[in-house]
Amino acid sequence: MKLCECGCGKPAPIAKRNCPGKGMVKGEPCRFIHGHNGVKHGMTRRRCDHREYQQEWARKKRARVKEAMTTEGRIAVETRKVASRFAKGMTPWNKGKKTGQIPWSKGMTKETDERLALLSTKVSESVKELWKNPNYKGGNKLGVSFNLTDEQRKRYSERFRGEKNPMYGMSREKSPVWRGGVTFIPYPFEYGVRWRKEIKERDFNTCQVCGVCRPRGVHVHHIDYNKENCDPLNMITLCPPCHGKTKKGREYWKEHLTTLNERRLAP
Repeated sequence: MKLCECGCGKPAPIAKRNCPGKGMVKGEPCRFIHGHNGVKHGMTRRRCDHREYQQEWARKKRARVKEAMTTEGRIAVETRKVASRFAKGMTPWNKGKKTGQIPWSKGMTKETDERLALLSTKVSESVKELWKNPNYKGGNKLGVSFNLTDEQRKRYSERFRGEKNPMYGMSREKSPVWRGGVTFIPYPFEYGVRWRKEIKERDFNTCQVCGVCRPRGVHVHHIDYNKENCDPLNMITLCPPCHGKTKKGREYWKEHLTTLNERRLAP
């Protein structure tokens, strides 16, 4: 006899048929009485721990599968178990050994070797294609964002802090992104006084890419990246994450946002 797993204390009935989805095996007690569950009898789903029953059911299922197997199949399963048992805890034969093989690209650059130039071009194009999608948040795959713990972030920041940073001491003319001392170009006076507020009100303080509504947390973006062009058709409301995505793939965002504004604001 087995009691109902909902906690009512009543004996569970014997299953009359097999139902793997519900954990029912013909001739064995069911998990619940019909109509009983953990929520109805004062137990939440988190408190209902069925791991022991699931493990027992899995063991019985493996036993049934083993009985249905042929002799050759059983020998193959046992062989794999023995091989995995010996592999665990063993030291690889090549651990700590250097093969002495020199990388084929050592000392080469994309300026001196055509293969490296072609490879860098392919990688750059693939990354640009990923960033064209507005749902891309970084990472190796589309839709998979960076999930780093606080400990990992701290370890990465300490790895490149101070003199460990490859850009350490490379300021002004020494920096590879130095543009000859070009200063920050300010926005026109009319943009801050008039247009920024009017564009946000026109778009109802809603990001026109993802649809997020933030009355005090949206930006006004210039579609052609020209701050002096304050034409209403050249400005659109974006949230901070979407606004950050427009820094890469400018040609794509110009075309996409222009089409979006023309469709919305067409007379």
